[in-house]
Amino acid sequence: MALVTWRPFDTTMEPWRPARALAELQSGMNRLFENALGQPASAGAERGWAPVCDVWETPDDVIISFEIPGASEKDANVSINGDFLTVKGERPYPDSAMQDAKWHRFESAYGRFERTLQLAIPVQADKVTASYRDGVLTVRLPKSERLKPKQIQIEAL
Repeated sequence: MALVTWRPFDTTMEPWRPARALAELQSGMNRLFENALGQPASAGAERGWAPVCDVWETPDDVIISFEIPGASEKDANVSINGDFLTVKGERPYPDSAMQDAKWHRFESAYGRFERTLQLAIPVQADKVTASYRDGVLTVRLPKSERLKPKQIQIEAL
């Protein structure tokens, strides 16, 4: 018997992965403290940020969009390794003088970013495409052929 994660608004049932659940909890707690304090939870230490993303599925593809406003397509790198998709890069500061300024509130994320997602279904890694427009990086992952529905022709005998 396998444990599965219950998500009331999700139609897929995936095996429970304790390490991933712990990482999601830690990420959520970090965001909570960052929002409450107006600064990174690990102030003083250089650390990256993770862009928010949306994931949806069509009959043929899995599509993931990452919000990285202020970056360009040259600032991001997309890679796929097995069933993990990674987006990383750097969002440059808008002005070099801003780095030496005295900040009163710092809510925008700049510097290095990285986000890794585990794919729930097999995809055709050699046919993955990515596009960037208006601060949104969209990655289109074609589903594996074995997952696509096939119509079976019935022969009359």
